[in-house]
Amino acid sequence: MKLKRLVLIILVTLVWASPNLVQPVFSHPAEVRDVVPRDVGGVTYLNITIWHDIESSLHYVDTLEVTWSDNVTTLAIDPRPLAPDGTFTVDYIMGPVSGTPAITVRARCTVTGYSGALSWEGQIPEFASLAFLLLFMIGTLIAIFLFKKH
Repeated sequence: MKLKRLVLIILVTLVWASPNLVQPVFSHPAEVRDVVPRDVGGVTYLNITIWHDIESSLHYVDTLEVTWSDNVTTLAIDPRPLAPDGTFTVDYIMGPVSGTPAITVRARCTVTGYSGALSWEGQIPEFASLAFLLLFMIGTLIAIFLFKKH
């Protein structure tokens, strides 16, 4: 009889205390906010900006998935300090790019998983350094010629 009473007291105590012991986790999925391509010597780099509401040792963005053409690359990343607006950046080296491939970038949070609808999709331009330089020089010469004082 005493054992039943003790078990009943423990169960009632656990049921009463459980809302106070278990706290809900409010977490937003990671969001890929922006992807900015840049060319360095014919190699295309992506500067990827990710927003996440929390970065801790147990809750952080651990993977980026970059898809372009038939390439799917996953990057494992460690917890990073957040800027005041809740963002951080990651550089991804695409290598030489020809044409304007469409890419998709997704971020995976350790709690909420992949960002899904909060991923980034866009096109990366082909950087033709010599052609860009030539056009820039021609444009500069035209501007100088047009605005030259007589």
